[in-house]
This record gives sequence, structure tokens and C-alpha cells, in this order.
Amino acid sequence: MYMQKEGREDMVVVILLSTVNTVNRALREFQTKDAMVAKLFAKHIKLDEAIKTVQKSRIGIGIGTPARIKDLLSKDALKTGNLSRIVIDGSHVDQKKRTIFDMKDLFDPLLDILRRPELFERYGTDTSKIEIIVY
Repeated sequence: MYMQKEGREDMVVVILLSTVNTVNRALREFQTKDAMVAKLFAKHIKLDEAIKTVQKSRIGIGIGTPARIKDLLSKDALKTGNLSRIVIDGSHVDQKKRTIFDMKDLFDPLLDILRRPELFERYGTDTSKIEIIVY
């Protein structure tokens, strides 16, 4: 998510159905002075603000909805060179009993992210590998 430089830590992107504050609070313990945990949700933060945050911050963990993560990648604000894991929250069920995989407006952007050539070519490689974790 941040500009890649030698020696920087790996980055993790957590993709959620919605703004689940409990997940955000749980991940805060991983924030350090060198790598922040960043909420990148469309509902609370305008895209321009999210772009500025991503460009000026060292982000260790980025949390967002599929559409917001896709937008940041499309605007070339979210850099993937240090991306090591994509964590997908498939366990959260909304009030209508749907998960991230059941809603087209979330599932389609999720697939767009996972199919991006710069990510796809790194799945399963020994060097610069990206792990996909679904829980």
C-alpha cells in the first residue's frame, strides 16, 4: 500500500463485507510506529482522502471493502510490491444472512482484485508469494 523500499515489512490487506469495528479493534494491536493499521472504507472516508492516506503512510495492514480496495488499486494508490497476504472475511453474515460471496456488488470487485495480473502471477511462487486466506 505504501511506496515500496528495501527493508520494509510485508503488507496484509483484509477484505471485509462492511465496516466491522471489532475486526478493526482486534487488528490495532499489530500497529507499530513503522506500520499503521489503516481503515479504507468508502462509507467513512472519501476516496481522495483514502488515496492521500495510502500515499503518505506506511501501512502494515489495510482494511477495506472489495470496492474500496479495487478503487485504490485502480488509481494506482495502493502498491502491491510488499503485499504478502490477502485475508478475506467470508465468515461475517449480514442481517439478510448473506456473506461477501453472496452479494454480487461485493463478490465481483473481490474477483477483480484477485484476478489482477500483478497479483495473479505471484500466487504459488516461491519468491514474492501472496497468500490468500479465507476465514
